[in-house]
Amino acid sequence: MVSLLSFFFIHMIPGDPSMALLGPNATPNEIGNLKLEMGLDKPLPLQYATWLGKMLTGDMGNSILSGRPIFKSIAQRLPHTMVLAFLSILFSISIAIPIGIIAAVKQNTIIDRVVMFLALVGVSVPSFWLGILGIILFAVTLQWIPAAGYVSVFENTLIGLKYMALPSISLGLVLAAVSTRMTRASMLETLRQDYIRTARAKGLGKWAAILKHGVKNALIPVITVIGVDFGWLLGGTVVIETVFGIPGMGRFMVYGIMNRDYPVIQGVILYMAIIYMLVNLIVDIMVIFLNPRIKT
Repeated sequence: MVSLLSFFFIHMIPGDPSMALLGPNATPNEIGNLKLEMGLDKPLPLQYATWLGKMLTGDMGNSILSGRPIFKSIAQRLPHTMVLAFLSILFSISIAIPIGIIAAVKQNTIIDRVVMFLALVGVSVPSFWLGILGIILFAVTLQWIPAAGYVSVFENTLIGLKYMALPSISLGLVLAAVSTRMTRASMLETLRQDYIRTARAKGLGKWAAILKHGVKNALIPVITVIGVDFGWLLGGTVVIETVFGIPGMGRFMVYGIMNRDYPVIQGVILYMAIIYMLVNLIVDIMVIFLNPRIKT
């Protein structure tokens, strides 16, 4: 379904690769010959069937502009995008879960109201705008970290993390805002359960009951939401990688869109869909371990 929708939506966009290759001064005859050479003169259903047949054999085709195999190009860029996504999730979880638990325990206090206000701001503010503000503050004004550029964490871990700090924080803050709200709501429901009252009645301290019996059950919907939001996270990498100059899959797709490179766009979208489904499968498995009752 993803391959079908992405293929036909891409071909509905005005313009085509022949004009991007030949430029605005190309004659209709030159455009027609190039379309014939690339197979773009055939009906769309036939083009889709040809492309899908190659995909099923593992052949994602070549980039129209560069001529490089799509599979190799994605394989080079995928680790950079996954590192960005992993660091963003790690950052969001590290602040969202503790803050959400504290807000639930301190319900209707000034702490709870401040946390919910900040979470609302985080949900409302675009990640690329946060990235630009971060560049102005931390890179230009304070000069703590580089404004843009990229060094792979696999080549130099410390320098690579330094370059990835602003992008991952910019992307993770929005996810953290959503996760904080979900953690608070789930924790409030958990705190009203009978087993929490029973634990307190047996003499267990407030925070001991929360951390030992409440957090594990409260995290089940939070982990599920993080898995669902991973699709948004992959979409956010498109903008963040462009802003910060990260050579990942998101920037690769922007390159494909700007140049009407259909095989690049289709290949990246399909890969992102597969990764999204795998992440949600992993989340479902994690939920089973957190809640053994699901097995029955």
